[in-house]
Amino acid sequence: MHLLRPILVLACLMHAGCASTQARAQIGGRALRVERGEGEYCVHCSGGPVWSAWLPFADAEDGEGIEVELYGSCPVGETVSLGRGRRIVIALEDRDLTCRSGTITIGSCSIQEMELSFQAECEGGRVEGSFAGPLTYFAGIK
Repeated sequence: MHLLRPILVLACLMHAGCASTQARAQIGGRALRVERGEGEYCVHCSGGPVWSAWLPFADAEDGEGIEVELYGSCPVGETVSLGRGRRIVIALEDRDLTCRSGTITIGSCSIQEMELSFQAECEGGRVEGSFAGPLTYFAGIK
C-alpha cells in the first residue's frame, strides 16, 4: 500500500487541475445537458469584479445554455442564495429565463480559476450542475 499511496496522491493532484463541468436542466418538456463550459473574470464590469461561467447545452441551438454570475464578491467556502449580485440565467433560442430561487456553492475562486456548484428553480423548470476550470481575464475597459 505504501508504494501505491504516492501514485494515488499524484493522480488526485493531476485531476484537481483539470477543468470539470456538468449540468442538466429540465425546461418544460426539454431535458438539456451540459458537458463543457468556460469561465471569465472581469475586473471592471458592472461597476466591479464579475466572475461568470457559460455552460452551453449539448445537442441544442447555438447560444442556448446556462450562465452563472457572481457580482462584486466570490465568497469561497460559502453557499449563497440567488439575488443581490448572484444570478443564474437559462438562455433558450426564444427567451432567457432568470432563476428566482436557488443557491450557488463556491468551492474556490480567484482571478484565474473558479469551482462552484449550483441548483435553481426558474419559470417552467429546474437546473443543477457544477463548473470547475480556468477563467479568461477581461479588464472591462474599452
